[in-house]
Amino acid sequence: MRTLALILVLGCGGLLNAAPPKPSRTPASLTCKKADDTRVVRSEHRADGSCEVIYSKNGSNQSVASGQQSEDCEISVNKIRATLEGAGFKCR
Repeated sequence: MRTLALILVLGCGGLLNAAPPKPSRTPASLTCKKADDTRVVRSEHRADGSCEVIYSKNGSNQSVASGQQSEDCEISVNKIRATLEGAGFKCR
């Protein structure tokens, strides 16, 4: 009985200490404008956890990054955002 109680306590410990999933800080789609010029950056997430970043300029879509985890694409989107904002675009 004592062994069973110890196993249950140790076995459940992993569930209690599991970190909650990180919320994404980057929106799935980001629109950046400067005068009449509009750029769209979007992150597409797949069921297996991988992702792809699509960049739209002048109506043309191009895959610019991919990753094995959502965080990989979040990093790429943030880098693109910083570049566009550095060039005078306003992003939201």
